[in-house]
Amino acid sequence: MDFKNYSTQSSSQEVLVCSLTSVEDYLKKLKHRIKDNSSKVLITGDLNSGKSTLINALLQQSILPTDQQPCTQSFCEIIPSEGNQTISKIKAYKSINLNIETDGDEIDQSIMQEELQNEDSAYKWFKLFVSIPKYMNFINTSMVVSFIDSPGLNTDLFKTTSLFNQQQDIDVIVFVINASFHLTLSGREFLQQAAKEKEQIFFVVNKTDEILNLKKCKKIIAKQIRELLPGTFEDAYNLVHFVSSKFYLENSHEVDGDVIPSKSICVNSETHNAKAS
Repeated sequence: MDFKNYSTQSSSQEVLVCSLTSVEDYLKKLKHRIKDNSSKVLITGDLNSGKSTLINALLQQSILPTDQQPCTQSFCEIIPSEGNQTISKIKAYKSINLNIETDGDEIDQSIMQEELQNEDSAYKWFKLFVSIPKYMNFINTSMVVSFIDSPGLNTDLFKTTSLFNQQQDIDVIVFVINASFHLTLSGREFLQQAAKEKEQIFFVVNKTDEILNLKKCKKIIAKQIRELLPGTFEDAYNLVHFVSSKFYLENSHEVDGDVIPSKSICVNSETHNAKAS
């Protein structure tokens, strides 16, 4: 039924039709997502939480720029591709849209590195087609999984708002927390909004190698997660992880042409379970 063409007489009917139209549009988008064989993983969090370093560690390649200063000023989508080249192609776009269909500008990696760190860049979205490690190879499956690196939530209100509006097109959210700062106000605001769409969210508490009292850190973050996302807290063993992406990236080695993590990457060997009492 097309609710948009349904004539109404009273204000209450108008409100009802408006609500039904909204639900109808939402269900159409969900149907599209179910049929789509691509899956988008958003990696987000505050600035300097180590989002780009986490993606580099997952890829075992230093592709995205990292620094103590905010590096990522635009969204950067990592898409698996075949071939021997680390990066086979980079496309740059001037709008923030998860479903970009128009052709963007093809650029090289050096320009991308500059534009990603340029606050005044005209480019808002980058697509990197990257050869990924064998241990996380999704190419041979029917599902195409891409990772989206986002600017720090507390650096640009417009970008953050635009991100909120497209959450229904994102299948998985990985929220990265700087272990030194725990959950900030901007992080809480994002998670409250995200919880309306996602019952469970992955948490990566990064930079644990900089923490002296990890047990205390776990207790504080566990309490924050329990208050905001009880569903995530209940399955914290699988959804909340304490890591050092930098340590992981620096302590890997190559075997038969494929980079794999070293056995010594676990700088903190105690359980990942965030339900520390």
